[in-house]
Amino acid sequence: MDLIYTDTGYGEPLAVSRTPSSNALAAGLWILSRVEPNTLLEATMVHDGGDLLDHTRIDVVDQGNDRTHVTWTITLTALSEIGNAVIEMVPEETPDFVDELEFFPTHGTLKPQAG
Repeated sequence: MDLIYTDTGYGEPLAVSRTPSSNALAAGLWILSRVEPNTLLEATMVHDGGDLLDHTRIDVVDQGNDRTHVTWTITLTALSEIGNAVIEMVPEETPDFVDELEFFPTHGTLKPQAG
């Protein structure tokens, strides 16, 4: 992720960054809208091509005993017919990147790639 604009050098509200095409979530321009450290993160991404808007909210709840509950809410909005087609292709099952996100907190490393 490349940081494009920030007042602090970190991810604060209105910070802007870009993810490359190799990113698991897709290439696009991200704008952070809300950051509450260790509790909440909200961001909106315009996918490259401008066909899809992605609003992501991550809620983090400390459950004690070294356990944390994380809820990801992703809302996709089509901005064109191409965006509609992309949304129609989204599978009902959990996407691969969620498995990778769940792996890291448990193992402290990124999940090894298959093959």
